[in-house]
Amino acid sequence: RQGRVPLPVMPICGTTPEEELDGDPLFVSKQWLANNSKWDKLLVHLIKGVNVHRIPGWKPSARPLVTVDIVGTAFTGSTDRFPLGTETFRVPEDPFTDVCVWDQKRMVGFLRGSAKRFRVRLVDQALRRKLLDTELDIPMALFGYRELKLPFPGAPDSYLLLRVKLVPHEKKAVSAADLQGFPLREHPLEVEVGGETLRSLVAYHTEARNDKAVLWILGRADLFFHPHVGKLLSKFGYDVYVLNYHNNGLCRKRRYMTNPYLVSHVETGGMEEFHGEIDAALDFIHAQKKHYKRVLAYAFSTGGPILVNYLHHHGDDRLDGFIFNSPFLDFDLPEVIEKVTEQCIPPVARYLARARGQAALRSPSEPTFRPREQNAGAVRTDLMYEQDPEGRPFYRIPVTLGFTVAAAATHALVLGLRKPLTNKPTVVFTSKGDNVLSSTEIVALSQKVVAHGARTLHQYSANNHDVFVSVDPDDSKAALKDLEEWLKGLDKPVVMIRHV
Repeated sequence: RQGRVPLPVMPICGTTPEEELDGDPLFVSKQWLANNSKWDKLLVHLIKGVNVHRIPGWKPSARPLVTVDIVGTAFTGSTDRFPLGTETFRVPEDPFTDVCVWDQKRMVGFLRGSAKRFRVRLVDQALRRKLLDTELDIPMALFGYRELKLPFPGAPDSYLLLRVKLVPHEKKAVSAADLQGFPLREHPLEVEVGGETLRSLVAYHTEARNDKAVLWILGRADLFFHPHVGKLLSKFGYDVYVLNYHNNGLCRKRRYMTNPYLVSHVETGGMEEFHGEIDAALDFIHAQKKHYKRVLAYAFSTGGPILVNYLHHHGDDRLDGFIFNSPFLDFDLPEVIEKVTEQCIPPVARYLARARGQAALRSPSEPTFRPREQNAGAVRTDLMYEQDPEGRPFYRIPVTLGFTVAAAATHALVLGLRKPLTNKPTVVFTSKGDNVLSSTEIVALSQKVVAHGARTLHQYSANNHDVFVSVDPDDSKAALKDLEEWLKGLDKPVVMIRHV
């Protein structure tokens, strides 16, 4: 059903990322990372720019793009096709004020001993002009964040303010031992969709004392590597059930799918494709413990539209509350491109599906798509949060036509809602530092999904797309603290006052 591209059992181990990529396009293996010594991490907190709009050459159309690069004295582990040592900050929403606020954090990685300095550049993306280019010393790991003030040439009153911190290889927010300390069992699922059998699985962690449950719905090309979140949920009496829906997560590792380029592809072009798997997972949850007094649904990123689409068609009767982590409710694209994506692509896709069959929705994939870059972002995350590359791809995944159409249809559904889909307790996490989606759109659109008074919103400044997997572990802890307070609120007794 998904092509004939084999999924190798193990990648080869080249001496550079390119050799490994050419020998096996699937991922930079853990073996390659381990063989190349120790990987230190530089955290960069870009706080703000002061009087940036007054620097020479600034134009009203300016789009200030800030990039951080590791400057190596030897091979740093980063190349053009594997830019582990390069990161870019999201362009601020309003760059034309006296204080241009970024308040974003990024992380770059490099082989220990390969670099002593890093480079900060600010480029006007609109006019392709370089406005700042400076090199700085990498701080020692012992001193925490170091604040830096970078003046612009020819404009002494204009500067960038940032903080940097070196995190050694030995320090990780989630280690392999942490993952082993929250073990998951697996239960396979089979669901009929359109006359075909879809294979997926639930990975779950239960404890005898727990009397509540969480159904965890993954994002696109995602995997559960969140023992810190799982332990918090378990602390409040929740068993954790992770739905690895077909074409995603552990389904790739267990070889339930045959085409590695179709991770998270939606074969039918509609999120309804996942409804049967959600129902099957809920059936399995209740079969484990019939006394669960509460079942919550947790949805991250693409898990958001999957869950929203399910609620639209089936209601919220089987669930008692919701946790949304940066739900993908809108394409974060320029307005014109977004309108084309949401209004023009779906009818074209439906025509192609009728004319050429459902296989047309798999484009671009093999043989038209062959990733020539590793997913450096996923590998950077692994340097701080241990992952399994056989479950979460370390290579770039094509955004297929089927996925785009399914997402656009659900986005249109949300925009057209005349009343909320649920009035049950819901918490929404989002961050202005999200480099994937617009936090502003998430805040606005989540109001259409959840009734007023039922929604608790936490909008952060510097957390990442997954607020619980932020480059600075302290930001992840802040989000965990807010989740803990919300869970406490669910367990507080409701006092009913009767007036006579």
